Amino acid sequence: MTEGKPTFRPWITIVLALAAALAIEMTWDAALGARLPPPNLVSLIALGVATRIGPRRGALLVGITGLLAGQVNMRPDGIEALVGLAVGALAGMAGRRIVMDDFGARWFIIAALLGFEAVFYAAGERLLYRRELNIDVAGAALAALAWPLVAGRLARIDVADEDLKPLVTTAQKRRITPPEEEEER
Repeated sequence: MTEGKPTFRPWITIVLALAAALAIEMTWDAALGARLPPPNLVSLIALGVATRIGPRRGALLVGITGLLAGQVNMRPDGIEALVGLAVGALAGMAGRRIVMDDFGARWFIIAALLGFEAVFYAAGERLLYRRELNIDVAGAALAALAWPLVAGRLARIDVADEDLKPLVTTAQKRRITPPEEEEER
């Protein structure tokens, strides 16, 4: 943000990164064959950003990303969007509740959320279409392994607002607030 004037540059960068990740996912089979499933790079980038923008905007970003990915992959049933809303909200809450400056903690949270997303998506397909439970473990694992390559670039995109600092608990406020101010309330 520049002096009270909103800028859309970080969001344009995120959209371009998501488009590039989608292009890589779409051309993966042609480039490498079907031996290795494509990593969930779109989810990786969306979840990485969602951990920094809070639960509401995180759910919105990952949900819209899931909706668009479902349309591009010719799966217009909405499962990816619903899963994206849930996992995006979890990512946003994790980003607010956990100290996310630690690279290892963020990597663990992203890997766990990618796994949750794969399980939720497979469960949704199972419920809607009565298909076998087919969890994309390899795509989630490859995306989690790609996190160190993407993390540095995502950290440079400044999307976090001032109000999205980690929450302070009531016990912490009591320790911070002098007793005289508490009596005035």
